[in-house]
Amino acid sequence: MPPSPAKRKRGKTSRTQTDPTVSFRAKRGRPTSEQAAAISQTILAAATRLFTAEGYNGVTMEAVAAAAGVPKSTLYHRFKDKLTLLRAVLAERTAAWAEEQAISQPALPQDHHERLRARAAALLSWVGSSEFLAFARIGAAPSEAAHEVNEALHELWYLRTLDTFEADIRAYSEGEGRSAEDPRGVSRSLVALLTGWLVTARPGAEISHEERLAFAHKAVDILACGRQAW
Repeated sequence: MPPSPAKRKRGKTSRTQTDPTVSFRAKRGRPTSEQAAAISQTILAAATRLFTAEGYNGVTMEAVAAAAGVPKSTLYHRFKDKLTLLRAVLAERTAAWAEEQAISQPALPQDHHERLRARAAALLSWVGSSEFLAFARIGAAPSEAAHEVNEALHELWYLRTLDTFEADIRAYSEGEGRSAEDPRGVSRSLVALLTGWLVTARPGAEISHEERLAFAHKAVDILACGRQAW
């Protein structure tokens, strides 16, 4: 016996609430500020999935609108072209990563050495993620977006990362009763050591969390303790 209309309606509502892949359901009339924000977030989420899966050249605005479940006019009203949309995606994802770091800040070790180790491990986890690597591939591929992506990764990720490490290195040094002469240079060296290892360790192979954690700790030990860490 088929379910009653009431039961069918309840089942459909439940799926919409729990399934994150369901596209935004537009309502008639001018959307409220909350609905407008939800529409934009749905578009950015759909665009992120497509850009990271297909690259920049493989994505069209029509495909993004279809994946987000919105009319093309709604998409173009918020983002005038694909490059503008990609910029918004990069800003949103970088902000999300920065927020995750801020949330985890109170949980970081108070010991300066262990704190720097935790930072290094978090860096390897982010830079080694499929999402970050997908954006890096977009930056390496010939397209109108390559420069935009590389600039965004440099300004929104690399420079912020240097700022964070520099502050930790400065505090580490001051905690030992001295001032670091070049905390920025030390920060660059650590980031280069960590990201360089990801590129050269096993190109194309999956690197486990345990391997990343071990190398993050070793990199900080070598940088902070010199030959004592050999």
